[in-house]
Amino acid sequence: DCHNNSIVSLDLSDSQTLTTLDCSNNSLRSLDLTNIAVSNINSLDATTNPNLLCISVDDVSLANSSVSNGIFNIPPNTIFSTDCNTLFGCTDPAACNYLTTAIVDNGLCVVGNCVENITQNSFYSSIQAAVDESVTDDTIIVHPGTFQENLTIDNKNIVLASKYLLTSDTSFISSTIIDGTDAALGISASVIRITGNDFSQTQIIGFDIRNGAPNLSLGYSPGNGSGIYIKGEISPIIKYCDI
Repeated sequence: DCHNNSIVSLDLSDSQTLTTLDCSNNSLRSLDLTNIAVSNINSLDATTNPNLLCISVDDVSLANSSVSNGIFNIPPNTIFSTDCNTLFGCTDPAACNYLTTAIVDNGLCVVGNCVENITQNSFYSSIQAAVDESVTDDTIIVHPGTFQENLTIDNKNIVLASKYLLTSDTSFISSTIIDGTDAALGISASVIRITGNDFSQTQIIGFDIRNGAPNLSLGYSPGNGSGIYIKGEISPIIKYCDI
């Protein structure tokens, strides 16, 4: 039972004894039920996952029969396939998540600023969206570009990094910019706000962090910084950043 969460990808291919699954009301884009006998699954609820276009199974015909019989409940536009990973994907060559094997576009192409959760194999156009959908031990890689955002990271054990983390190429530090200025309103706030009370350890690695300002409404605080605001029982690690 994993319903009512923010799970993006779920691989249950090692759970051969699975008989019941409720993963409804999540943010699923990928669900892998291969290596599981479809006939052994007595109940499946994957409803309220609007981005779940395909579910990987070994027996497509039997899975479709289970839908007809009311055993499987899935979103109306979801299909079954033995190979969702190559069938569905981004078909736009200009996108950072372009999939050369895809023949059906999944509507999730990311063109322009690109953020990749390499743990979940998911892509976003903003850092905040990637952070919000991340779970413990995820690694988020921000591609080069200027991201005009004021980030809030609360109770997260994640790694947020530029491509410097993967390559040790220092040029990715200067070319991956988090800009805290809100151009629309003409105001600034701390570029990154890290908070929590669960001794979480967010890691921030390899960025140019600029144009922030302390949050004046909070008054004086040793952690109320222009670049990064830190508050709570947490131990963030910040390295290889120009602030």
